[in-house]
This record gives sequence, C-alpha cells and structure tokens, in this order.
Amino acid sequence: TNRTDTALNKIDKEVLSILDSEEHIGVLVYLKDRINPKNVATATKTKIATNLTPYSAKMEVRKDVVEALQTQAEKTQANLLDYIEYEKNRGKVVEYESYYITNIVYVKAQKKVIENISYFPEVERISENKFIKLEGMVVDSVDERPELIYGDKDGEEVEWNIRRIGADLVWDKLGIDGTGAVIGLIDTGATWDHPALKEKWRGYDPITGDTDPEGNWFDAVQDEDMPYDVMGRAHGTSILGVILGQEPDGSNKIGVAPGAKWIVAKALSIDGGLSNDLIAAGEWMLAPGGDPTRAPDVINNSWGGDTGEDEWFREIVRAWRAAEIVPVFVAGNETWGKPEPGSITNPGNYPESLAVAATKRDNVRAHFSKLGPSPFDENLIKPEISAPGVGIRSSIPSGYESGMEGTSMAAPHLTGTVALLASADSSLKADEIQKIIEDTAIGLTDDEYPNSPNFGYGYGLIDAFEATSTAISGAGIISGRVL
Repeated sequence: TNRTDTALNKIDKEVLSILDSEEHIGVLVYLKDRINPKNVATATKTKIATNLTPYSAKMEVRKDVVEALQTQAEKTQANLLDYIEYEKNRGKVVEYESYYITNIVYVKAQKKVIENISYFPEVERISENKFIKLEGMVVDSVDERPELIYGDKDGEEVEWNIRRIGADLVWDKLGIDGTGAVIGLIDTGATWDHPALKEKWRGYDPITGDTDPEGNWFDAVQDEDMPYDVMGRAHGTSILGVILGQEPDGSNKIGVAPGAKWIVAKALSIDGGLSNDLIAAGEWMLAPGGDPTRAPDVINNSWGGDTGEDEWFREIVRAWRAAEIVPVFVAGNETWGKPEPGSITNPGNYPESLAVAATKRDNVRAHFSKLGPSPFDENLIKPEISAPGVGIRSSIPSGYESGMEGTSMAAPHLTGTVALLASADSSLKADEIQKIIEDTAIGLTDDEYPNSPNFGYGYGLIDAFEATSTAISGAGIISGRVL
C-alpha cells in the first residue's frame, strides 16, 4: 500500500474530490523530467557561427529550443501515451493531447485510468484541467460609458491613449510604425476582415485578396478554419485594435503599431477557457504551423487566473522567453472593492512575465488595477509598467466602440510598443526590450505609492517614443527620418 499511497499522492486534491462525481475527468499529467529552455538557448548562443546576422542567430536559438523540448517530450511521454492509446481503444479515454512546450499530457478519462497513470514513475503530478477566467473589460464610470459608433469615418484624429504613450511621435518623427514585427494574441479570436485589422493579418494578401490561415490562425476551442470572434463580447478584436488597428486610408487611428502583422490563437470563449486549450495556444505560438521561425516577437495575454502561486503556465512563459518572445500579461481587474497588495493575477505574476497596470486620463491608477508584489519574488517590481486602460476606443466586429476599460485594454499598449521596438531593431532580445521599456518609462506615484518604481504603477507609464529612440541609438543605426 505504500506504493499506492505514493502514487495517489501525485493526484491533486481537487482531482481526488471530483474523481467519483463524473464518468470522465479532464486532467493535466505533468512529467518529471523537464528541461530548462534557457539552458538550451544559452548553449546554442555559444556554438553559433559568428558570421550569422543577429536575426539569424535568434532564429537558430528558437529552432533549437523547440527541438530540444520536442525531443524531451517524445522520450519521456512514450510509455504513458502508449498506455493512454490502449485505454482509448477500450473506450475508457475520451480524448488526449500531448504538449511538448511544458511536458504535459492532457487526458479526459475514467477514474481507473487516472489512478493507473499515477503509478507511472515518470509522472510527477496530476492536476485538474481548470477553467481560467477572461479578464473582462469593465464599464462602470458614468462619464465614460461606451457610445456605439458604427463605421465611424470621422476618426481622423489619433486616439488620446495612443498619443499619451507617444506612439504617434514614433510614426511621425522616427518613421517607424511596426513594419516587420509580428504580434501574437491568445484570446477569444479576432474579426479578421475588420477594416482596421484585415490588411494586417499575416494570413491575408492585400494584393491578391488570398487568405492562408496555416500558421497564422489556430483555434483550440472549435477548430474553425478561419479567424472569427465571439459575438456579443469580441474581446480579442478590441485588444487587437489597440495593438495595431488603423484603416488603410489612415482613419481610425486606434492602434500603437499600425504597420505590424498579427496572428491569433483562440483559446478563450466569452467567459474564459480551459487550461489545456491555453497550453495548446501557448505551444502553437512557439512554432506556428510547426515552424519556429514564424513565431511572433511578442504575445498579448489579456487573461489571467487567480492570485497567488500556481506554476501551471510558467514553463510556457519560460520557453517563450528562451525563444526571445516577449510575454505580455494583464495585472488583473478587481471586480469588487479595492485590490489588495499582492493581488496581481497569475500568470502575470511570474517573474518571467511582463504585467501591465491600467491608468486613467489623469495618469492615476484605475481603481480596479491589481497590485504587486509577486508571490514568487516580493522584491521584484510588479506590475512592470502602466498604460491607459480607461475610456479606450477600439474595434468591435460591427465597427468601433468607445469607453472600454480594464487592464485588458492596458496590456495591448505594451504589446504594440514591443512591436515598435522590434520594428526598429529586429535583433533585440526579450531582456533588452524589457529593460529599454522600463528605463524609459515615466515614473508615476500617488498618495499610496509616493516613490517610483512601485507595486501600483511599476516603472511608470510607457513612453513609446523614448523607448524606440533608445532602441535606434542603442543599435548604433538611425533608421527612418529624424526630424
């Protein structure tokens, strides 16, 4: 029975509590033997030929990280997958999926199968396939209620929030608008043919009108061929608008980096999504359509789980970082009352994630924006950065809408700024991008947080113009036109 106790101890109590309640239970099976993608990246950097361009070197690192993770998963999961397949043929397993990015197997099976899996020596733990909530956009301030504006053509002005972070100065003074950069979005999907977004989808050819969703769109929820969004609450479409939205004729300047391209992984429905779908989306982003060289420069995650320590998504964020992809997350919204210190949501609270707080027009933190420190490291500045997140106008499937708010709307300002930096210098590494953005931020304070940096605003308000200027001068090349 000692062996039995040891095995069953691998099953989280949440799983044990529901094992008898349903015929089939969805669980995540973590394998013990995982590799550190950062070590792989470091090893590749030391052996790379010196004649490679910095960009090519970055691609080599990405390929090696993906290959090492895949090899490790194939090696360690083989016996387990054989067993699961055997039980599937006997009708005891409904579905299963193997993930290399974090060496996890998702399986939906009968109680006996889950118990049997716990006896495998290579299995570390079995946890619940949790539902992660979507950080919704809150609308509660009377003076900034949404007015619906359909096909609004008088949007010739740059939106206030885009001006506030100086993105328009980057376009006008530096001649940089995000061209060449690719942003990834894990969300509810996207209205691909929205006039402010269509020509920026990497799967669309504006010259021929042809579409190619392969490697440019992934649907973990319903497996649809072409990008779409949830009607009624098209969260992804609004987030995408803030990152890069603008119509081809220059109207409706709602986005930070209108020259960038986008790819989307749908892992969320109207209220949120299952852990396994989010893991699948995270893995797809590392090698879209199986190709690591097509990975984005930055991934926007306007969603989050509970507060506190939960490492379920951490290996994924680490793999992104090792592949030089910047992971952007929300600080989170407190829906009832005031946020407590340390309330910042997971996975935004990981040391490897960049979390964004929301500010209002007066640069004061929005009352709902959650606070640091991180439970993983209380000395680390969390959230790292602030951006406008109240009274934001963006794209919705039928046109445009004003008055949106939430840290969901703040995060895409950082994602767009990262795209501007990647556009200015494609060889920049994730750590360098983070440092530039933190160093150039405009420090913000209030009565609660009199010193900067702090656990309310991080290093302060994003300054896209200063950040991009630093990226250009740091690289030793002036590109575009400087006025």
